[in-house]
Amino acid sequence: MPEHPVPGESDPEANLPMLREPASAEFGPMHQLGHGAGPQMPPPFDDEEEGGGLDPRRIIAAVVRYRWLVVATFVLGTAAAVVFWNRLDVRYTTMGSLWVEQERRSTNPGDVLPIRVSGLFETTAYIDVMKSLSVLLPVVESQKLYLDVGDGVRDLFAGFQLEERFVPGSYTLTVDPAGASWTLTHAEAGVIDRGQAGEAIGEDAGIVFHPPADWFPPGIEIGFRLKHPQQAARELSNSLIIGTDVAGNFLRVSYSGTDPGRIADVLNAVLESHIEVAAELKRDRLDETQVVLEEQLVYAQELLSSAERQLEDFRVRTITLPSDQATPIAGGLQMTRDPVFGNYFNMQTDLEAVRRDRDRLAGIFQALPDTSIPVETLEAIPAASGSRELQQVLDELVDLRAELRVYRDRYSDQYPPIQEILTRIGTIQTETVPRVLRGLIQELNSRETRIVALVDSASAALAEIPTRTIEEARLERQVETQETLYNDLRSRVENARLASASSVPDVRILDRAVVPDSPSDDPRVLFAGLFLIGGLGSGILAALLLDRLDRRIRYPTQVDRDIGLTILGSIPRVEKAGAKGGENQAAVVEAFRELRISLGFAFGSAGPIMLTVSSPSQGEGKTFISTNLAVAFADMGRRTLLIDGDTRRGDAHRMLGLERCPGLTDYLKERTAGEIIQSTRYENLDFIGGGARGSHTPELLASTQMSRFLGTLKRAYDVIIIDSPPLSGGGDALVLSSLTGNLAVVLRSGSTDKALAAAKIETLSRFPIRVLGAVLNDTDPGGLYGYYATYLPSYLTPVDADEENGPGLGAPSQLVAPGVAKDEADR
Repeated sequence: MPEHPVPGESDPEANLPMLREPASAEFGPMHQLGHGAGPQMPPPFDDEEEGGGLDPRRIIAAVVRYRWLVVATFVLGTAAAVVFWNRLDVRYTTMGSLWVEQERRSTNPGDVLPIRVSGLFETTAYIDVMKSLSVLLPVVESQKLYLDVGDGVRDLFAGFQLEERFVPGSYTLTVDPAGASWTLTHAEAGVIDRGQAGEAIGEDAGIVFHPPADWFPPGIEIGFRLKHPQQAARELSNSLIIGTDVAGNFLRVSYSGTDPGRIADVLNAVLESHIEVAAELKRDRLDETQVVLEEQLVYAQELLSSAERQLEDFRVRTITLPSDQATPIAGGLQMTRDPVFGNYFNMQTDLEAVRRDRDRLAGIFQALPDTSIPVETLEAIPAASGSRELQQVLDELVDLRAELRVYRDRYSDQYPPIQEILTRIGTIQTETVPRVLRGLIQELNSRETRIVALVDSASAALAEIPTRTIEEARLERQVETQETLYNDLRSRVENARLASASSVPDVRILDRAVVPDSPSDDPRVLFAGLFLIGGLGSGILAALLLDRLDRRIRYPTQVDRDIGLTILGSIPRVEKAGAKGGENQAAVVEAFRELRISLGFAFGSAGPIMLTVSSPSQGEGKTFISTNLAVAFADMGRRTLLIDGDTRRGDAHRMLGLERCPGLTDYLKERTAGEIIQSTRYENLDFIGGGARGSHTPELLASTQMSRFLGTLKRAYDVIIIDSPPLSGGGDALVLSSLTGNLAVVLRSGSTDKALAAAKIETLSRFPIRVLGAVLNDTDPGGLYGYYATYLPSYLTPVDADEENGPGLGAPSQLVAPGVAKDEADR
């Protein structure tokens, strides 16, 4: 055992030199700091300043720390993206267009247009026709849209058909592994049919399907679903997007689906079915118009025949009577008569015709609108047939009634075009015809008044004109009128027959649908991106949440904000031996040098440095810090004493390769100081072990002998560092801190509990202890503690031989490695 100064001998002043000089030049000018003061090192960031947000470096640190969680969520998001990529359908859209031919109307009366009837209906009505069941049901049946089956097996159902009565729902067709038999199962009714290969499938379910024997792939199981064609037609109607241009000459139709070839076939089938239905509707309308006109022609022919018979009967009865006509000019020519007589005769005939037409029109007018408009009767009245306005109205009414018959053969009265036609017919019957008849009656009344005045003025001269002459003229006039009406109707019937024979549809396909070569809607990219970003974002958010909920100290700002301590320094993590082992050890040694400087300034210049090193709990590296800090003080030439004050579980002696006994507790049990002070392999560094352990050793630390012992040591050493038990390990740390008056708290990054540390530091405020600050242990030099790290290797230079072997303090000591400690000694 080397010789040591023995404090407590009879003349301690003679043996222990008093080192009263100020702190070494390494510290510079020393200043007395207040209680709890330390070097005010600005934190590298403050993530919770008012108005601030998360610091990006803290986010990165949290993500790196919980990287496996982030990777796991990202992998889950990637897996979900792959699943949705394989399951989501890509939709294609195809388009087609129809040309709608509008009726041409010439503004020049001299223009001659082809013989044709007006268009079937307005362009907007073609949209309703395209979405009607008359157009879509044939498409549903031809394209088998009532059958939902996978695209991979759709070709196998090429001969599939439905009977009028079938069972809708989901089916499963299962073929045995040998391909010799099959079973048809309904989702609700269960097994509904079985059979051998080559037999008809599903006859009891209303299915017409008789595939050949070699159709069945062995062991296949096919699922398909049947629905009513009307339901499939409604779904198809909802899927069609139909638009028209401003002029109404184009109908643009688009249709979307997952099979590009199938949607093109379906849309072309819809366009072709629409043209067929439109052509059929037009032919039906022309046929109905022809029927109506032929009925009117028959009626007009009957009226003409009746008028001719009346004239013939009158002439037969009066042929033997004396004639009042003048002698004929020549044979075969019409007989001449007196001009006055002729004028009077014509006026009487006109007056009779006006009164007769007026009375008939008045009777029809009185019956409106309770009865239907008698078109044939009105056209048989000369005054009515001579009214162009009334003829136009009646022609329109005839066309509307013919069109109404066509629609009622196919649709109910709730169909929108039928409702429109009924509205127009009602308007004509209740408003237009009464208005025209009222004007015509008024015109006839005016004509009657004028003719009566003329007849009265000429009655004296014509009083002797025989009545038979007037009657004959009237009959001739009636025959002429009926003949004109008959000829007009016969011409219209011929035009209707010609139009019916040469009718063409008012719509035709302008652009057929083609198979699209690129999708119009691909949700896979969106969902894959959402899942990938969502998985990564969820992992990052989970990492940030776990970081926020973490009870351990991980960031420099938590030391000041949550615990209330100033950071004296940070000690980097000691790496294992390897390629960078030398650089890491040099960085750790330099970190202890900086800690030594910070403690010098924090302690001040009054007397030797007496310091207790503790931590909130075990396993935080206080023994490692206190041992290497003592080595750092000894390296600068200061007499340093390290005392293992942890009499319960202290292991500082293991790190220095010394003995625990005799030690501190042995001295306090009446042993001499010279026996417990041990020399170390480091120059200027002595060590006192914990001594023998016992149940009453904590009481020895609080004894007056311990206080006197420390007072004696103060005169022999420049630096006294006591490695105390953890603050949570009992009151030993409080006792030792009270004896030295100064305490440095070791906090281990990622290990120290913030709440426990804050509670223990709060307890120290009730004791006469100056807390110099906190020492951050086990920090990551490249992490958020990088501000405190020392990048010494980039500044190392070769050491001169003279400096290495010459006078001075010598080269810095090697780091006291923690590998020899086995429990709370910290690493």
